[in-house]
Amino acid sequence: MVVGAWGHDGAYGPAGGTSMVAALLALLLRQPGRGKAAAAATHEGTRHR
Repeated sequence: MVVGAWGHDGAYGPAGGTSMVAALLALLLRQPGRGKAAAAATHEGTRHR
């Protein structure tokens, strides 16, 4: 619908902006009660050896 109205270049702008906002929110928001150490420990535990 947006591509038909604005073309492909016009649709990439809002889609890119939306994805940047989502990425920023994902970086800023964490689960309550989890500090950086807990997040690092969880990340370390998910690595494949």
